[in-house]
Amino acid sequence: MKYLRVLLIAVLATSGVAACGGEDPAEGTGAPGAAVSTAPAPKDVLLKAVQTLDTASFNFTIKQAGMSGGGRVDAKTKAALVELSGKVEGQTISLAYTVIAPDVWLKADLGAAANKQLSITKTKWMHIDTTKVEDKTQLPIDTEGNPAIGTAGMLQGASDVKQADATHFSGVVDVTATESLVAPDAELVKKVGDKAKAVPFTATIDEQGRLTALKLDGTGIDPGLTVDLVISGFDSVKAITKPAGAVNAPAALYAMFATA
Repeated sequence: MKYLRVLLIAVLATSGVAACGGEDPAEGTGAPGAAVSTAPAPKDVLLKAVQTLDTASFNFTIKQAGMSGGGRVDAKTKAALVELSGKVEGQTISLAYTVIAPDVWLKADLGAAANKQLSITKTKWMHIDTTKVEDKTQLPIDTEGNPAIGTAGMLQGASDVKQADATHFSGVVDVTATESLVAPDAELVKKVGDKAKAVPFTATIDEQGRLTALKLDGTGIDPGLTVDLVISGFDSVKAITKPAGAVNAPAALYAMFATA
């Protein structure tokens, strides 16, 4: 169930961006004491590009470990739509979240048996009472109830970051150091060991310094560590609206969110 809950999570813990390097004395200028600013480190540039997503509106697609999906985020209206589908332990599932802060809705199909056990109607949106959710990191929201979809947290453990040109980056990332969408489940971490602490990645930013693509390549370690995220349509996303015909989430469903 932990792996399923990780897929349910779309949490983002915004990472701070380190300050750029200071000033070094100029060389060969003939002006003692003159200074020139140094270029920011590649990792700082990349983290800043990720941080811009906090205030942007955009569409996204994501593929990870047998699951794929996407959605859209509108920071201005504090709203998001997240959809995922695929197989977990051989079972085909689909999950969709709508967030219009502070409200959260879920539509899920976890297979006939699980749907029956949890009293889920797969075609119905369910309103989640977040006061009944003990661990709110299991929802695609931050601590204030705003939508959060697991982007900046992906690169909190990045190291050896190199910048090939103005828009392309590479490096490795410790996927055990984050609770974002790239965080693998405990069984996979146990299986691959310390290799999960250095998964190769490539990233792309646009001319305005915004993250547009992030790929973690786990093929040389374990396919379960591979993630492919694409971001597009900045400031031109379709409006996110309250789901029609939503019902209150059944009591049985809250067990998935570790309720008190």
